[in-house]
Amino acid sequence: LTAGGCFPTDEAKSEANAFLERVSHSPLKTWTFGFIPAPPHSEITRRVIGKNGYYFKMTTTLSEVGFIWHNRDRNKFLFWGPSPYNVVKAMNAIRWRIHKVYATPPPPPPRLYSHYEIEDISDDEEEEEEEEEEQE
Repeated sequence: LTAGGCFPTDEAKSEANAFLERVSHSPLKTWTFGFIPAPPHSEITRRVIGKNGYYFKMTTTLSEVGFIWHNRDRNKFLFWGPSPYNVVKAMNAIRWRIHKVYATPPPPPPRLYSHYEIEDISDDEEEEEEEEEEQE
C-alpha cells in the first residue's frame, strides 16, 4: 500500500508508518487481515468513514484492531488486527455502518441565505385602486 501511493496525505502516511512501527515491535507473530468492499458511491463512503475518520477510529478502538483503511484504488475497506475475532468484529461494525448510512437520508444541504428579503407590495394595490377611482 505504501509503495502503491494509497496514502495521499502526510497525515495518512504518518498513521500508516505508526501502524507499521507497532506491528514490527509487536510480540504477535502474525496479524489477521480482512477486507470488505466499500460502497460504490463516494458520498456514502465518506459518511461511513466519518468526519476526520471518526467512525474508523471509533471502530478501531472498540474492536481492538490495529488498523482500518479505505483503499481508494480498489474501493475496499482493509482491516488488520491481532486475531480473526477482532477483525471480524471490526468488519461487522463497518458493515452495519454501511447499512445504516444507506438507510438514513443525508442531512439537508446548508442554506445559502439565512433570510429572504421580500418587498412588501400589499399597499401598492390600494394606491392603484385610489388612482383609478380618482381618474374616473
